[in-house]
Amino acid sequence: MNRRCYQLIFNARRGQIMAVSEAGSRQGKSQPGESSAPAAVLAWAVGASLLLGGASPVAAQIVAYKDAPGNQRATVLRSGNGVPIVNVQTPSAAGVSRNTYSQFDVGGEGAVLNNSRTGAVTEVAGKVGANPWMAKGTARIIVNEVVSANASRLRGTVEVGGDRAEVVIANPSGIEVDGARFSNTSRATLTTGVPVHQDGKLHGYTVKQGTITVQSGGLDASQTDYTAILARALKVNGAIHAKELHVITGANAISADHKTVTPIAGTGAPPAVAVDVSELGGMYAGKIRLVGTEAGVGVRNAGKIVASAGEVVISSEGFIVNTGTIASSNQIQLAQRDTFTNTGTLQSAGAIKIAGRSHLYNSGRIQAGTDVHLETTGTDSDITHTDTAFLLAGLVSQEEGDVWGDTGSIDMGATGNVIASGKTMAAQSITASGGAIGTWGGELSAPLVMLYALPNPRRVRSRRTDPTATEDTQDNRVLEPGDINLTNAILTAHAKLVAQTDASLITDGADIAAPQMELGAADISNRLGRIRQLGDTALQLFVSGHIDNTGGTLVGRGDVRVRAGTLGNDQGRLLAAQVLRLDIGALANARGVLHGDLGLQAHAVSLSNAGLVDGAVQVDTQLRNDGTIQGSANASHIHNTGKIDGIATATESLENDGTVTGLAKAGTHLTNRGTLGDVATATLALRNSGTIAANASAGEVSNSGTIAGWVRSGATLDNSGTIASSATADTQLSNSGAIAGEAKAGTSLDNSGRIDGAAIARTGLTNSGVIAGFAQSGCRPGQ
Repeated sequence: MNRRCYQLIFNARRGQIMAVSEAGSRQGKSQPGESSAPAAVLAWAVGASLLLGGASPVAAQIVAYKDAPGNQRATVLRSGNGVPIVNVQTPSAAGVSRNTYSQFDVGGEGAVLNNSRTGAVTEVAGKVGANPWMAKGTARIIVNEVVSANASRLRGTVEVGGDRAEVVIANPSGIEVDGARFSNTSRATLTTGVPVHQDGKLHGYTVKQGTITVQSGGLDASQTDYTAILARALKVNGAIHAKELHVITGANAISADHKTVTPIAGTGAPPAVAVDVSELGGMYAGKIRLVGTEAGVGVRNAGKIVASAGEVVISSEGFIVNTGTIASSNQIQLAQRDTFTNTGTLQSAGAIKIAGRSHLYNSGRIQAGTDVHLETTGTDSDITHTDTAFLLAGLVSQEEGDVWGDTGSIDMGATGNVIASGKTMAAQSITASGGAIGTWGGELSAPLVMLYALPNPRRVRSRRTDPTATEDTQDNRVLEPGDINLTNAILTAHAKLVAQTDASLITDGADIAAPQMELGAADISNRLGRIRQLGDTALQLFVSGHIDNTGGTLVGRGDVRVRAGTLGNDQGRLLAAQVLRLDIGALANARGVLHGDLGLQAHAVSLSNAGLVDGAVQVDTQLRNDGTIQGSANASHIHNTGKIDGIATATESLENDGTVTGLAKAGTHLTNRGTLGDVATATLALRNSGTIAANASAGEVSNSGTIAGWVRSGATLDNSGTIASSATADTQLSNSGAIAGEAKAGTSLDNSGRIDGAAIARTGLTNSGVIAGFAQSGCRPGQ
């Protein structure tokens, strides 16, 4: 050995670099037959760095792992200003520099990963010398693997000196970040996984354990093109700034490009939360992607997740809970296996899509510049928007405030119920489909609103109670399977409303308005509600069951056509600007109004009216009128205690205790205790104790009232009242009242009253009263 050759070594006792002869004694001297070349190269590397950069060996912050192979042990020095300089190891042919440490902590002064062949000027350490391990070329990826039971602590800048490179810091025991920053780094990866190398290439990562925690000092990767955090769990108590942020949590095998993620068995119990962003935490990046693969382990955000140039994508095999803000200048996509809960704000300049296999619950604000798509596919999974919720599509945020754009639709689909009790508004359309729809007190507004209750016919579903209801509203917030319940809602469709269900459509206390409506249900309840069709097309309500319009209003600017099994209109109003057409099984109009400006055509199997029917009615069986019918009335049986302002025709019986202004005609019996304003006829019998203002005829006539015209009976006539004209009976005539004209009987005539005209009987005439004209017996009537 050349005794005049010297090497530079660090003297621990003196705490300085010393030049010693290679002939001198030293610790760890090679034994006979053992090469000392690696030690010489290391010494040369240290010396070169010291001479060029003024650096000294570093105290124990970053410590190379002593048991690692030589080609994985970096040289750790300290610059003149106290910044650690790490001469990372020679890269493989694939450009991967692999470095193993027993400690990798970065203080506030920062640290330099020296990737320079010729020296470089760095931000945190000033000028650094050449890294001799880079003699054949610099690294493309610098992998820093920590073998320790302790977490790494990153509190300063991690800078790549020299050529820009991707940096990986991997510690399965965890990483704590508090004021860290990356400089001159193309890509940065923080992971609690073990890097997997194959043929000199970084093949991927195996993550089985470990938490990465970002404390209040945060992480600044804003000068790095891409930042990844790969850990079993992530806690964020400070701000993360990046251009593109990709977070993958759970026990996984992850490819080097992070595009392939395969769940594996983890070490120990899973964490309670995969990603936990506190109120003081936040993620700020151009675009953000969070992936949680561990079953049942969710994502919780109480801070801010903001993508300024791209989308926010969050995928969780557990739950997603947002009490903070998730915002994007592009779009937001959320997918979760378990429940989604939002009490905070989701805001996007583009679309928002939330898809899951369990319940979706929103009591906060979801606002998209374009579309909102909400979907739950699990068994009986619900979508619920509470009274305080906002769901907005097409609302664009501008400097002067939020303005509505031209596009924006809301699409909600659930296998369970869709409940929208807050404000739901869209620039184009709102579509809701589920086992049942409920909007108690909610406000819905869009040009096109489509509601479909589509219960699964293969599954028996129980009635549901709105989980957001208070004790005061609980009784009114029960949602039966298949119902569309719009109780107390304000629903405005600026172009068209479609509501279809095989069960009940409930609009009690609601205000429903649209130029065009397509409403289909088995039953409709509109108690104290308003359904207003504002366009000229016909409003059609076709239901197989019952329409309850108690105190409600159904109105159309064109025709209104109602077909139902039964209709209850107690103090309600059915109004048409053109023709009101009713085809009802049983119609009960108690103190209500049925009116068409151009006419009313009402057909019912039975009708009970105590209100106003402003037009003609056709009833197959029983018509009971205690109100007013301003038109003709036709039925099998008519019982009138009100007013029929027109003709009353009964194919069987007619009973009048009120007023009929027109002809009264009965197929069998007519009984009048009121007033008939025109001719009264009956095939079998007519009994009058009221007033008939014109002629009367029947098979049999019994009069104790007043008949202003003549009376003709096909059989007997019994008069104890007043007949203002003649009276004729084909058989017997009995008079104890007054007949102002002549009286004729086909058989006998018995008079104990007054006949002002002639009295003529065919077989016999008995008189104990007054006959003012002549009396004749033994001739036929008409002779």
